Amino acid sequence: MRLPIKDATEMPWCQTMSTDGYHVFYHAPWVAELQDDEIQGVLAHEVLHVVFGHSDRRNQRHAQNWNIACDLAINLLLKAEGLGLADFWPV
Repeated sequence: MRLPIKDATEMPWCQTMSTDGYHVFYHAPWVAELQDDEIQGVLAHEVLHVVFGHSDRRNQRHAQNWNIACDLAINLLLKAEGLGLADFWPV
């Protein structure tokens, strides 16, 4: 996907990992606590937000509700494919 991965540790809005559709942002202390399979899972999760065009398709939907719904759909797919997800992820 050629998404630049950027350390956003100093940014208060990024406490885990996120994407704006053009970059993947991470909070270094949070990532340092993850196992390798969980890092792979969360990176796949963020990339799928981009692949599915979630930020472009939100339109006028409530941002937090839209993100939760997208997270749930992505995590169901990732679990079905056997990717590791950290315990905090919904579904």
